[in-house]
Amino acid sequence: MTTSLKVLAFGLLVLASPALAHGGGNGHGMGHDMTHGMTQTMNHTTTMSQNTWKQGHDSKQTDRTKANTLKQQIATKIGTEVQALLAKYTLFLHNANTGGQKMILSQLQSLSKLAAEHGINETIQVGTTRVTIGRNVGGMVVIKLV
Repeated sequence: MTTSLKVLAFGLLVLASPALAHGGGNGHGMGHDMTHGMTQTMNHTTTMSQNTWKQGHDSKQTDRTKANTLKQQIATKIGTEVQALLAKYTLFLHNANTGGQKMILSQLQSLSKLAAEHGINETIQVGTTRVTIGRNVGGMVVIKLV
């Protein structure tokens, strides 16, 4: 290396040494900026993770609420239909209408399977006839005269 290049390199080194001693120029050292940037990134990542968990958690709660509401609506509809069918069944039973009884039992069976699929149990009594359908009876229909 020539002498002029050595002097130039030394001059640059001397001029740059205060900046290097502080980790960069203007009092904001390179190490400081890097650490600050990493802290910022880590905090941002943590916040993103917390937000993602919260959204997932809220979403699961919303899904459960919707499922419970749907289950309640299905149970109400099934209960109403079972009550109407049971009233007809009782009438057919007193009139010895076996064809009508079989038709009602078939409809009750369908409702019982639907109730069982949704984890619903129904026991309804009309007059002296009580019917149980749903999950507890395995989707079958249990009729008792009380």
